[in-house]
This record gives sequence, structure tokens and C-alpha cells, in this order.
Amino acid sequence: MQAYLYVRGLLAPPGSQPFFSYTFKAANRYLDAMRSWLRTAFVLLLLFAVATVFLALVYRPPEPGSVPEPPHAFHNLTLSAEGIEPNRVEVEQGSLVVLNLTSVDAEYLFSLPHYGVSQRVFGNETVSVSFLASRVGTFTFQSSPVSPEVMSHAGTLIVTP
Repeated sequence: MQAYLYVRGLLAPPGSQPFFSYTFKAANRYLDAMRSWLRTAFVLLLLFAVATVFLALVYRPPEPGSVPEPPHAFHNLTLSAEGIEPNRVEVEQGSLVVLNLTSVDAEYLFSLPHYGVSQRVFGNETVSVSFLASRVGTFTFQSSPVSPEVMSHAGTLIVTP
């Protein structure tokens, strides 16, 4: 009977500890690690709750209409084999520029690289592109035909302060 108790770990041989004492020590280390993790999670949750309440009480979004919209600048450009009409566009800095591109004869690729504008315009169609004129200066835009028998044409965008 005593041998059975030794094998099962219920009775330790003289001078050693029973199996269960090792198991309890490991379980206590695991529980200590879990308590530390739970304590950290609780503190983070508490900080999140305090920040949420603070934002709910203090922060107020702006009223609709209180933030001014940038002025709009609308321009109609005609793309054809003869060129771009008008080939000079002048806008103020900070305005939202809307270009209505109309192709009258072929398919063109319109590009204004300094503002990241690139748009394909099919024949006899009108397409609108918009961008915010944020940089002052003179910038080149161009229309390149998809077919090789028509030449590319360029124009100028002037952004004034």
C-alpha cells in the first residue's frame, strides 16, 4: 500500500516533497502571472473609461457651417486636336478647383502632375476633376491623345496667393 501511495505522489519518500507540492508551486506561479496581467488589463480599461468620459464631457464637434468651405473655382477646358482651350487657367491659393474636361474628337489623357491629377477623357464626353490649389506657382497641365496621329498639347495653371 505504501508503494502505491509513493507512485501516486500522495506519500513522499523520506527526505523529498510530495508531487502535489510541485504542482501547487507551478499553479501559484501561473496565478501570480495571471493576476499581474489582469491588473494591467484593469488599469488600461480604467484609463480608457476615464478618457472616454473626459472626451464626452469636454469635446464638442464644430457646428455645421461653422467651418468655412474653400472657395470654388470652376473652369471648362476643351480638349481637341487643335489644343486645349483655354490653355491658361488662373486660380487663388486655397480654392477648390473643378475642371470640366470635354473631348470633342478623340480620347485623351489629361494630367496635372504637380497636383496628382490624371484623368482619361473619352471622345465626345465631359469629365470633372477637382483638387485643392494648395501650392503657389505656375504648373503645366497637358492632354495626350491615346491615338498616335494627334499631337500632345500643354497649358498652364497659375496659382496666386
